[in-house]
Amino acid sequence: MFALTACGLYTVAVDEPFGVTTEPRWLGAKILLYSASIAAGLGIRMTLRPFGPAFGALMTTGSTDEVERAIRRSVDGCLPYVWTIWGSVLAAAALGVLKPGANL
Repeated sequence: MFALTACGLYTVAVDEPFGVTTEPRWLGAKILLYSASIAAGLGIRMTLRPFGPAFGALMTTGSTDEVERAIRRSVDGCLPYVWTIWGSVLAAAALGVLKPGANL
């Protein structure tokens, strides 16, 4: 993921990245958005760590306030990451269609 972010930053920052002269800064931004969505996916995985044990407790012992709070906190904590993924995917799609600043 760090290499992907580095490639995106390089493509955005340099005048002719990788020898390309068609102004591919839009592609660098698209790469950065893709790496942001990957990072958000990793954030979801980390935020959902308490969900597994809480769900196991829900299935074995039933619902308690503590179990419900743990499940709610895990799921609610993922919402910013989910919005980041959706926003990144939509913005990357728009960049792919519009290709702003490209000399094609």
